[in-house]
Amino acid sequence: MKLDFRHLYYKVGNNIKLNDLSFTLTSNEFLSVFFESSESKNGFIESILGSNNLKCGTIYLDNINITNLEPSERHCAYVSKEPYLENNLSIYDNIALPLRKTKMDEVEIEKRVDSIMESLNISYLGGIMPSDISLYQKLKVSLSRSITFNPSVIILDDPLSLIDESRHNEYIESIKTIYEYLDRPIIIYLDRITPLTKKVLTIDDNGNILDLSRIEVLKKYPVSNKSLEMIGYELKIEVNKNYYMIDASIDNDVLKY
Repeated sequence: MKLDFRHLYYKVGNNIKLNDLSFTLTSNEFLSVFFESSESKNGFIESILGSNNLKCGTIYLDNINITNLEPSERHCAYVSKEPYLENNLSIYDNIALPLRKTKMDEVEIEKRVDSIMESLNISYLGGIMPSDISLYQKLKVSLSRSITFNPSVIILDDPLSLIDESRHNEYIESIKTIYEYLDRPIIIYLDRITPLTKKVLTIDDNGNILDLSRIEVLKKYPVSNKSLEMIGYELKIEVNKNYYMIDASIDNDVLKY
């Protein structure tokens, strides 16, 4: 699986928020993305999902141009930071909702929803209403619902930020589960380094790429020190008589799961 961004431009008013964004991402590269600007972040998300009008550029998914496809045709899913569930529907019906909108056969819906809920260990929630479950459980339901139509790309908008740190590892395991369940989709995680992160992308306020590299390379050889600040690294600078030695060490709070 491959997602290819070619020369994306996105503007808000007169301000450029994605400036010639070009890179390629494969399904074995779990990407964490950081933005200086919320407008750049929104433009990036909407460009993938198909809910904005790019000024210029193309996006390819496995060599298929999806730039002008409708959101429903892209096979891209978005998991919001704050889960939204239909309060008048059971958990089972919330997860089945996207499939029912496509008029899928009810027998096939039941088979798929049961399989997903079992994979993520939430089968016991099926008949319960959203008002009777915890925030963490709602996040797992939201994650489950996002994969009902077998997306090729999943964008996670830092759901970990809302849950107790003691549950982080469990949620990370859920992400690993859906990665295998869906046969290795492309996963993009926003605003956080996770234990799964293999590659990091940082984008400045003007929509320019600051760094795009593997996490271990970024730590030792950042193109921009601003990238280290954005992802939560602390720069410790030691001065020697003949040279400067810069050691970038990670903030414990960022990777503590």
